[in-house]
Amino acid sequence: MSSRSEKAMFKAEQIFKESKKIYEETYIDETASWALVFAYQKKWADENPNDKFGYWNSREYKSLQNSAIKANVSRLDAHKKHWKNYDFFELKKRQWQDFLVRDEKRIKHCSCGERDNSAMVQCNDCFHWIHLTCADLTEKEAQDLPEFICTSCMANTLKKFANDFIRHEAGEIDDSGNEVPADE
Repeated sequence: MSSRSEKAMFKAEQIFKESKKIYEETYIDETASWALVFAYQKKWADENPNDKFGYWNSREYKSLQNSAIKANVSRLDAHKKHWKNYDFFELKKRQWQDFLVRDEKRIKHCSCGERDNSAMVQCNDCFHWIHLTCADLTEKEAQDLPEFICTSCMANTLKKFANDFIRHEAGEIDDSGNEVPADE
């Protein structure tokens, strides 16, 4: 790599680290503000079981919600101010690098680890791609399937079903899958 491209990469890394720091600092404020809003909603619902949505009109709720919105706006303003310091070409370069990273993640990889150009099918649950040979399917069978669920997702579904069945038989959950309160 030339020294010019090394400098460009170093600068791009600095920009990334700075923006990540700004994001993390402001994100914590916003998250804490929204946590207070949701905690207030829960507290209201617990204290007022017959009026679970009456909190909309309370001053305390409106104040908490406004502070959460202000934290969100200040986070966005901090991002805007940060990125104004960089010229157009640096920003375009950064966008291109981000695109390449995202594009690499979208490349189809089978769980077997082989990277070839053979036909693949996508799991409708986990969205991973699997070679037809690994899934023990022909192209015709794959095309005729309304949806495909990989063996890993199928095993997870069966485990969950078995666990729910055991919990239901033990009286821990009802027919709808809801928790049954323990008798004290």
